Amino acid sequence: MLRTDNGTKYESNEFQNYCIEARIKETTTPYTSEENCVAERKNRSIVETIHATLHDQGLQKFLWDEAANTTMYV
Repeated sequence: MLRTDNGTKYESNEFQNYCIEARIKETTTPYTSEENCVAERKNRSIVETIHATLHDQGLQKFLWDEAANTTMYV
């Protein structure tokens, strides 16, 4: 499933074809800001967790990708 804010970056034919091939279903209804906040909050939670991980472990910012992968895995 994919939750978006229905921005224009998700309207390309290439992206739509990728979603069909990967069996990704968009679940956000256009023009409903109530649902958009769910995606925004999830993204913010992920970023906050990455920041906390880097800070807590005393890691440098170049390890952001690894921290992101670990956060998403967990």
